Amino acid sequence: MKDCVWTHNNRKLKSKVTPNESLLQTKLVEQFVYWLFEKLLIPLIRNHFYVTDTAPYKNLLFYFRHDVWRGLTEQSLKHFSSNLFVKEKLVRFFFNF
Repeated sequence: MKDCVWTHNNRKLKSKVTPNESLLQTKLVEQFVYWLFEKLLIPLIRNHFYVTDTAPYKNLLFYFRHDVWRGLTEQSLKHFSSNLFVKEKLVRFFFNF
């Protein structure tokens, strides 16, 4: 906590820290780190990138800009939806809905 000068509450760095002050400093740093990730970094990444992992690279994440990801997946999704989905009229014909 000595490196986080902004948690020292206008106290000299050499002075002794009470247990309550130490706990307060720790909580303050924890809250800041939580805010940094929850409110800033995660929304920033979510809004600008698609994040995915792959089977060959188990613990690696890949970040694609949304426009790049759309270009990579658009062709496959069109093929998937045109070949694998059954048309509604065919379903009604075969199952008498």
